[in-house]
Amino acid sequence: GTGTATYQWFLVGSPDQSITGATAASYTPPSYATAGVFSYFATVTLDGTGCNVATSQQAMVTVINDPTVTIASDAIYCQNSPVVTPITVSVSGGTGTSNYQWYSNTSNNNSNGSIISGQTGASFIPPVATVGTTYYYCVVTQTGTNCAVTSSPVQIQVVDPPSVSSQPLATQTVCLDGATAALSVAYINGTGTPTYQWYSNTSNSTSGGTAISGASTNTYTPPSSATGTTYYYCTISFSSGGCSLITSNIAAVIVNPDPSIATQPLPSQTICVGGSIAAPLTVSYAGGTGTATYQWFLVGSPDQSITGATAASYTPPSYATAGVFSYFATVTLDGTGCNVATSQQAMVTVINDPTVTIASDAIYCQNSPVVTPITVSVSGGTGTSNYQWYSNTSNNNSNGSIISGQTGASFIPPVATVGTTYYYCVVTQTGTNCAV
Repeated sequence: GTGTATYQWFLVGSPDQSITGATAASYTPPSYATAGVFSYFATVTLDGTGCNVATSQQAMVTVINDPTVTIASDAIYCQNSPVVTPITVSVSGGTGTSNYQWYSNTSNNNSNGSIISGQTGASFIPPVATVGTTYYYCVVTQTGTNCAVTSSPVQIQVVDPPSVSSQPLATQTVCLDGATAALSVAYINGTGTPTYQWYSNTSNSTSGGTAISGASTNTYTPPSSATGTTYYYCTISFSSGGCSLITSNIAAVIVNPDPSIATQPLPSQTICVGGSIAAPLTVSYAGGTGTATYQWFLVGSPDQSITGATAASYTPPSYATAGVFSYFATVTLDGTGCNVATSQQAMVTVINDPTVTIASDAIYCQNSPVVTPITVSVSGGTGTSNYQWYSNTSNNNSNGSIISGQTGASFIPPVATVGTTYYYCVVTQTGTNCAV
């Protein structure tokens, strides 16, 4: 052709539409707000004589939607969790090869974040070494023109690892079949649903124990049906977040046998009226737990508790009358579930003092060759009789002078000196308080 060229671009349609202002050899369509297929052509007209209009082939521009991206959900992890699930984005739509770049942010948005060096894949494993909350997002660009998308932020929370905040009761002691105090635990920090498991052990250790069937809450009440010491502990595991299993301290439960009487009071003894027993009635106990309380009783119908008789030993008061008196003691421990221990009965037989008869008065000539012995005869009382003779210048049986060597039932009074002398004998018996 010849002459000056005039250009005009058209949008293909029905009919084709000339594009206002598109009168140069090149044309850049405006940005596309919607997806679709758009075709263009140009005409070239020369003002030289007889030149035909030249029309280009059509140029088709296919406009597609930007790619879309989905990202994993928020997650919570324990600090230094050994297992961390990668954050993954999934891209659909757009065109061309996808390229990825991950960012971290302290705010819950997907702008102005910090680029994470080297993280250019569809997945990214977030660090969990530091406690706190970080937001991550991924910018996806494609080799297709203008194809790009930024994911929404995902929150990764790193929390302190769990620890036991409330430990079970360290030690408790009960009697056989007594009520034990419940053992309980509590924890702080960590994440996920906790699972509890209590263990029993024969040794003071948190390893090698036996899992207790059904003991799967934070509280467990140990049995007391057998004597001995059992050690208990609880483990707490978590369903998510990579939190480590934690273990409570050990709780020792000591089950003692019920108390029993170890030392019984003397079962039987005999004394004379007017005295008390030679040694106190005494009990001791074995087994049980707690502080002991004692109570002595006088056997009767009903038995009578003795006021003030609340010690391990008891001495009855002096007996004014003869009779048979029986006693027993109870031992009560204030430890949990301890039965009352009851001693055997201690019988005290109280008899009358011995009685004595003595020979009649007598008169002798001085230096009489024949003198009848003075003799005492003892009846009653208990035990072996012992004798001691006395002389007196007065007619009474007190304040006399002991006659050395005269310790038999008979005594021959001296008659070498003229005068009147009074003689009497004190009889004691090996039975307690028996004398006349």
